[in-house]
Amino acid sequence: MSQSYLKFTVLIIYKQKKMPNRLQKHNKSREPFEHIKVLSREQLDKLLDDQKFSSTHLSKIPLYLLEDKEILIKLVNQTLYFPDLLKLLSSRCKSDENNKEIFLRIFSKRHAGHCMGEMPKKCRSDLDFALNILQSRKDKMLNVGWIYQELDSTLKRRKQVALLAIDAGANPRDLPEKFKEDIDFLKAYVKAREMFNKKYTHDIYNSLIELKHFKLYKMDLSNAFVAKLMQKEPSAYGYFSPKHKRLKKLAWMAIKADISSYKDLPDKLKQDMQIINYVVARQPKILVDNLDNKSSMKLNFSHLDLSKKTRDYIYRAAEKVLIANKADVLEIAKCKAGIYTYSKDNTNANAKPFNNWHFSKAEVLKALASNNKYRWLNENKSEQLFTNISYELKFDLDVVSQFIISTDSEVVEFCKMHHLPERLIKDISKVLFSKRTYKGISLPAKGKARDYMVKRLCDAAINARNNDDFYFPSKYDLQDLLSTKEQKRYINKYPLLLLDFRHDVFVKNSKHLSKHQKLRLIDQDKKNDLLDSYSYARIEIIDQALKHNINLAKKIILDWPSGEKCLHVDFVYFCNNPSFNAFLANIEQITIHDSDFSSLPPVLKNNKLFIKKALNYDLELYKKIGKSLQTDPEITDWIFAIRPHLAKCLSRMQFNKLDTTNLHPIARKIIYKQYNAKFKKEDVLENALIKQRLLQLNQSNQQAA
Repeated sequence: MSQSYLKFTVLIIYKQKKMPNRLQKHNKSREPFEHIKVLSREQLDKLLDDQKFSSTHLSKIPLYLLEDKEILIKLVNQTLYFPDLLKLLSSRCKSDENNKEIFLRIFSKRHAGHCMGEMPKKCRSDLDFALNILQSRKDKMLNVGWIYQELDSTLKRRKQVALLAIDAGANPRDLPEKFKEDIDFLKAYVKAREMFNKKYTHDIYNSLIELKHFKLYKMDLSNAFVAKLMQKEPSAYGYFSPKHKRLKKLAWMAIKADISSYKDLPDKLKQDMQIINYVVARQPKILVDNLDNKSSMKLNFSHLDLSKKTRDYIYRAAEKVLIANKADVLEIAKCKAGIYTYSKDNTNANAKPFNNWHFSKAEVLKALASNNKYRWLNENKSEQLFTNISYELKFDLDVVSQFIISTDSEVVEFCKMHHLPERLIKDISKVLFSKRTYKGISLPAKGKARDYMVKRLCDAAINARNNDDFYFPSKYDLQDLLSTKEQKRYINKYPLLLLDFRHDVFVKNSKHLSKHQKLRLIDQDKKNDLLDSYSYARIEIIDQALKHNINLAKKIILDWPSGEKCLHVDFVYFCNNPSFNAFLANIEQITIHDSDFSSLPPVLKNNKLFIKKALNYDLELYKKIGKSLQTDPEITDWIFAIRPHLAKCLSRMQFNKLDTTNLHPIARKIIYKQYNAKFKKEDVLENALIKQRLLQLNQSNQQAA
């Protein structure tokens, strides 16, 4: 092996290692016809026949091919996000009766949820079309929610359509008000949920949470049917008529599922000692919230097996009520005696304590662990579980800490929400710290323990960044835990910690950074937090000397560039820099949104290489690029072949400069329509000349046509 070849190989390996992650991913997964701007018929057929078509190819299909019936049928057989396909089709194509079967097939696909919103009004108000779609999706047990929402309002109000939609799994929330009190729709909804439950075992389908959208109190429902509904969704108790609320069986279902349902019980059931025993042992605050002067005087828990902590809580609350109502000392003493007296002999068969698993620490922790399997679904369940455990367990450090972890809560906020004493905060923080959970904890004021915990926190934050752990530390947590001196000390050691501080703290501490530290910060910022627009452009720390730093310029381009970010780099310099232009040529696209593009410096808006990469991401950006580039044949031949309607943004002078000789006749006609709609009333002779020029065919095009 020659020495020069060896050097070349080493150089290539080094460059690959230095290449940003986004580029590495791009190079690993090369798409067929990746560098082709506009696909030909042969190329498109090959992609479709070889099953190599992907969503990235969709924006490369010229309009005349996209609306070809044969091509459209092939596209329907692909795995696509079909709303994106429908956006590109003309209203004429979508309204064509000959294409009706094709669109029915699209709506029977799994990824066609939002397609109805892309259809013209003629289709959205077609009864047969809507019924066929709803029935086909029902047969395949596919979601119909968005489809029903996006139907024309006249169709949504038809009982036949609405009933089929509910039967197919639509949300009753979207029903017209008159149908929400119709028992036929309630039964259809329950039946649909049972059907989904046979196919899906996830908890989200096992509930009937949407019952709240029905006017249940207006329906004549049997007790057996209500009990069936309550088994699936106990939280619906509050929506039933008073007749059903008076049933003790249903009341029990409600409070065992969610103890806060006690407030919805009729007065008679609120005084039931069996129910009171269940509630007080778990959440005495619920009883306390319903206390007035009369009820406070009647409190008698002599036959209830309650802890002293629970009785203390109730007495403190009752005493406040009595004092506020100017009760005398004897009345307060009588109330106290009723709360604290307990006799084992004074038992009541209807008031036995319910010492079930809610009072077992091991079982509660086990239940929490199972909830963590799908945390995004079960945070509410964990909150509900906390209200239902015994009052004693609410003060257990292990239990409370696990609940805080499970619900991803702040320590102080959680304690306030559940009315836990402040003295617990310090102890809970210690437990969380020992479990390496640092969110929302409270540190000691001073001493060796604090120094140790601060060091651990800073080390954990740096390790989290190095391991790409997005969730630790929580933004703004670290700055609130550290003093000003601690911030300065650890930032000098780890400049990267700055990125976990709020903007004001960030700016204050960044002033102490040297040029070398700023460069380290740029290079080490793998997640581009330095460019975080939500943090008010943190790159304002970059001084004049760093405006020509190519790594920063690349970061801005690979992150979502905006005018705010670009201000801190000299892009006039970089647009003439060969290394930067080579970098632009090597990337596939630049992710930039319409609002950000508007604020870009003119030098980028008129840079053809930059514009090409931005258009690869979103062709609609054509409307905002530099005026000279809007008529550049290299860009127009590509853009107008796919989306000729974008010509509507051109001025009269730009239409005069536009070269359409390489475009398909259909694209030319659409461009002329855009011109005619905009300048029809202008000079007749000039219009005739522009029409002739826009629509004329050169010899090669005539032969192709």
